[in-house]
Amino acid sequence: MLKRKYEQKLISALETNKEFLIDNLRQEWEEAQKIIKRKERAERIVAMTKKSGAALGKIILGMTLVGGVLTVAMVAPKVFTVFGRPDKSGKRYKGFFNEQDFRKSIRQLKFKKYIKVVKKGKNEDSEIFEIYLEKKGNKKIVRESFKDLTIAKSARWDDVWRIVAFDIPERHKWAREGFREKLRQLDFYPLQESVFALPYDCRREIEFLCSVFNISDYVRYLETKILVFDDDLRDFYGIK
Repeated sequence: MLKRKYEQKLISALETNKEFLIDNLRQEWEEAQKIIKRKERAERIVAMTKKSGAALGKIILGMTLVGGVLTVAMVAPKVFTVFGRPDKSGKRYKGFFNEQDFRKSIRQLKFKKYIKVVKKGKNEDSEIFEIYLEKKGNKKIVRESFKDLTIAKSARWDDVWRIVAFDIPERHKWAREGFREKLRQLDFYPLQESVFALPYDCRREIEFLCSVFNISDYVRYLETKILVFDDDLRDFYGIK
């Protein structure tokens, strides 16, 4: 019962703060496009984007969340191209998928009522259709994006420790435990029960988590180059 209440609160909080997650998904999409642009043949693109059903389904939901509505059309034998709506800067994102894998994932997502598919007609010999997120699908991808949240590890440490300390009242226990667990998932090192450290830039992610759990008044974030007796942290992160 407590876990269910926690999930309900978290989903509601994530919906309010989902723009951060959308921005993360947008960056992932941009990185994928850079890779695609380095490929010359559709066959290579298909091989690169061939995913398991669950992974491809998550990609489709994420692209729909970012793009608002996805337009899908055939661009080569057995290859679909997928376009999102232009963003505020006018940039339009796209992706390429193997037709068989893509159709299978679409059927599964429709069956679970995560998406709605609307046929828009034909372009030469290929069909064109649009994909919309259903309410259930929106909740699913926002929750999954939060679960998959990571903090980028810099190639070279900048000698700065990021310290997160918190003292969250018992009346906000669900937020306290959720915040602590998320710090552990993000690979923070526990200095004490409510004090964690990380050697990578994470201010943006901490601000997001504070907003999600509504705990900004109870959290302190510190960046310092001086941390005495940090051998255990250096060993944990492999820093010399």
